[in-house]
Amino acid sequence: PGFLKRESFAKSRVEMVAFEVKPDSVLHGKKLMELQRVLRQKILVCAVQRNGEAIIPSGSFELHSGDEIYVTAPATELSRLMVNVGLRKTRMRDVMIIGAGRMGISLAGMLLKSDGTRQETLMSENITQMDAVVAATNMDEENVFICMYANMVGVPNAIPKVNRTEYITVAQNCGIKSIISPKDVCAQEIVHYVRAMQSTDADSVLSMYRLMDGKVETLEFEVTSDIPNLGVKLSDVKLKPNLLIACITRHGQVIFPGGSDSLQKGDVIVVVTASDRVIVELRDIFDN
Repeated sequence: PGFLKRESFAKSRVEMVAFEVKPDSVLHGKKLMELQRVLRQKILVCAVQRNGEAIIPSGSFELHSGDEIYVTAPATELSRLMVNVGLRKTRMRDVMIIGAGRMGISLAGMLLKSDGTRQETLMSENITQMDAVVAATNMDEENVFICMYANMVGVPNAIPKVNRTEYITVAQNCGIKSIISPKDVCAQEIVHYVRAMQSTDADSVLSMYRLMDGKVETLEFEVTSDIPNLGVKLSDVKLKPNLLIACITRHGQVIFPGGSDSLQKGDVIVVVTASDRVIVELRDIFDN
């Protein structure tokens, strides 16, 4: 709860999570280079969406309220991160699931067996007391409407299932941040498969996820002995523009790299880049 999106890397040792910076957040008005001091833990903000624009930020980038930020952190640090940034701390206990399709049935054994689009039905089922509402009917419009109503009556988490991509923007403009998109999940898997087929080399992509409506990609690689700049300090390595190394996992330890760090054989790294730059193999990140 509290995160808009969440992906795992490096055998689930590293998590990438997305959340919105609120006006009263400790992050509002802070530069990225200040975050370790403010949060008292080491994280990396690897991408920011502001007013529909995707940004791969530098350390001098200043966060504003309304920014949707993507953060990499060790999986063991997520609970602490939630506390430090003021996200929801209590576990969700009461969840209303509306929709008796395959998704709804897979989410719960007992569902609301009545018209979930009627306000009287929702109120009679104590929607105002819910920690979350998941709208998984077969109608995108109904799902968005239900979640708009859930937001209006104060439900902390309202999550619609949306198949048509044009409704995703509509839902986001209505203040709905967390959205289930089966089409998007399918597209992610297809793109991942195509990327894997483009190269059979050892340094090809291990996993890939698209963020911010496909504007940003995160790619996971294993470092092999034949890549360029092996053992060279990152401060001396020229990477392609609008690209960063979000983290390095080495012998089970998560490293957020600085200029004095280097890539070593066997490392697993996560790269974040604008999606208009095609990165198939690890060697493609270098601006040689």
